[in-house]
Amino acid sequence: ENMFLNHADYPKYCWLSYDSEDANSTSSCRTPFSALNAYYASEWNSTIAKWVTEELTPENIDLYNDIAACVEYNMFCQFLPPTVTTQDIAWAREIHFDIVSMLSHW
Repeated sequence: ENMFLNHADYPKYCWLSYDSEDANSTSSCRTPFSALNAYYASEWNSTIAKWVTEELTPENIDLYNDIAACVEYNMFCQFLPPTVTTQDIAWAREIHFDIVSMLSHW
């Protein structure tokens, strides 16, 4: 893939993205659709990925799933199990934020 993207003539035939619909808008090459772009992040924060992976242990996955709809969509918060604490909710929010930040680079 880099053989094409790094070619000197690539800007002449790439798929352009314009910053506005104005006739004087500037353009830049879009990232092409490819298997590499679909499965690999453009940036990777290994510290965040390691933390999320370590936090989502088999025991914690069930807890996160119990809280997920509340922290991700602000839905069904009134149906959280009574054992869920405010610290659990803060923990789930942090995980959700970190997952979203990693996914934004896909």
